[in-house]
This record gives sequence, structure tokens and C-alpha cells, in this order.
Amino acid sequence: MPHVDRVIAAWDYDTVARALVLGLKVRGRREAACELGRSIAERVWQEGLVADMLTWVPARRRDVQARGFDHAELIARSVALHLGIPLVPMLDRTGHRADQATLGAQDRKANLRGAFVARPAARRVAVVDDLMTTGATLSEAGRALRDAGALRVEGLVGCLVA
Repeated sequence: MPHVDRVIAAWDYDTVARALVLGLKVRGRREAACELGRSIAERVWQEGLVADMLTWVPARRRDVQARGFDHAELIARSVALHLGIPLVPMLDRTGHRADQATLGAQDRKANLRGAFVARPAARRVAVVDDLMTTGATLSEAGRALRDAGALRVEGLVGCLVA
């Protein structure tokens, strides 16, 4: 995947993972973030991680306002706690973008071009998100982090959507 060296996923998007993600994003069940974060950390312990700090893919402002929290930030806080790695907000969203869930693979990439800017990044960063479908979001986040100085970017996600 462009701009991301490796992705580690806790689960495939099956019934358990789907229930956790939907519980968090749709029903506001914050405890689901703890479970997703713990599961990501367990997978990282198995596969290893080359990162000096963690960050997360920031949610859209209106989604944060509607939910009352940024779901990826909550997951990242859990991952950071379990792994003992510093968590630093490095990414900001730019402009308004259509909801990725309504778009196909090519449109997702186009929709997210230039969607993130990053503060100066650590040399090795892991970026956390709830799930990965086409990889467009992680790739664009990785591009922004590399533009800000990261030499290595790893993606950590709760689940992969087949």
C-alpha cells in the first residue's frame, strides 16, 4: 500500500469485529474501543512493531460532534496504554469529504487526496484506525506523515473488511 510500510489488523471484519465497530461508532459504546485496542495490542505483540509513537486517523468533525468522541482516538488510547508507546495527535483533516462508506475503491482514493496534514512526525509512526477497507484512508494518512518527516509508517486497525 502506498505510504504505509505494513498494516497489522486484529481481526477480519466478521460478526465479533463488526459488532464492536458498530457498537462503538453507531451505538456510542466506548468500551468497544478498549476491546479493539486490546486486540490490536495482542496482535502487535505477536507480530512486532517498529514505531516510536502512535497517532490516529482523526474522525470527521461532524461525526465527532454527533458521537461526542473520536472513535479512532479512543482505540488508539487503548493501544498506547497496552503497548506503553506514547500517543500524540499528529494528523488533522482538511476540508469537507464525502463519507467513504458510500464510495467505491477508486472514488475513495480520489475523495481522500490531500485530506490530511500532519504536524512534524516521529521517524517511525504507527497510525491507528478502526477498520481498513481499501486502504485509501491509511495510505493518505501515511502520505501526510511522511510529508511531515516520518521515515516509516505502520497501520494498526481493529479489522480488515474483505
